[in-house]
Amino acid sequence: MKKNNKQKKSKKRGLQYKAHPRAIYLAPPTYVQQLTRSWKIRCQVSAACIGQVLNGTQLCGLLGVFAQTALLGNFIGNQFRLKRTCIWGPVATAGTPVSVELKYADDPAGILYPASAVNAVGDSSVSFDRPAYCCLIPNKNSYANLWTNCLSTANVLVITCPAGAIIDFDFQFLIDDIGNTNTARALVGATPGLFYHLIATLSGAQLITPVSPLNSV
Repeated sequence: MKKNNKQKKSKKRGLQYKAHPRAIYLAPPTYVQQLTRSWKIRCQVSAACIGQVLNGTQLCGLLGVFAQTALLGNFIGNQFRLKRTCIWGPVATAGTPVSVELKYADDPAGILYPASAVNAVGDSSVSFDRPAYCCLIPNKNSYANLWTNCLSTANVLVITCPAGAIIDFDFQFLIDDIGNTNTARALVGATPGLFYHLIATLSGAQLITPVSPLNSV
């Protein structure tokens, strides 16, 4: 019993010397001014794609812009990063296989050598009840895991899919309330003050359109 009492007393003594944090009212605490935000944008592909490329500006447009006038809009932020991209490719005809593939661009800046190790995923399906499906996540130390400027025309993502494919883009981004935001491509019939996701037009005229009810232009 005496031993137990000593242990209890020693614990109580220890509590007496516990350091107390400085009261907040004595000085404003540090804080993060610009938080990294996460946002998922779901899109649909209008026609089949074979190795079609999305660049930095197109992806930033999918993320979104604020309309200043009917024709002028500014990106929500100046930089973004793709945490993950997932794609589902539906089977249109029984017995006719469809395939999907997602791949980061080997030569994003056009400098004639790969910027990082090749990272590509794919899948195929012949069944109505199971679309072809795959997800692409950047390697930790790869070019694809870096932040991309919204004005960058460097290639970022290479897509292969059937018509009607669904793509989920998981973005990280910053709302730049310290500097100036960048101007996006020309809008068509936008309402000033509204937020829009820009439809991406690929080199083969395929459209990647944010799904309704998101505003897109």
